[in-house]
Amino acid sequence: MTATLRSILLFLAIGWFNGCADVEEQRRIASAAAGYLQYERPNETFRISVQAVDQGYARAVAVPLNSTADPATIFLTYAGGSWKGILLGTAFDPEVYRQLNIPPKVQLP
Repeated sequence: MTATLRSILLFLAIGWFNGCADVEEQRRIASAAAGYLQYERPNETFRISVQAVDQGYARAVAVPLNSTADPATIFLTYAGGSWKGILLGTAFDPEVYRQLNIPPKVQLP
């Protein structure tokens, strides 16, 4: 684990609802989301909550703990044996969901 990664404070908020993965899978998703955030926003600390998982895609929300920035939504995909972040933002065009093949259950309502 790198020093930068160790500097990220990660709280897992495990969601229990239909369509969400088991606890271990949620931890793997949250860890991948943290890695993606480390790349995209290296100087911020987040609380990450896995919200939906379906067909090899996942949606997580990252709430900044040390800034007033809005929570960010992270979309991830399972490929090559691991979860990888593919999209980060606060609002998404339906065309982006289509282009990335994100299933309806994982898309923001």
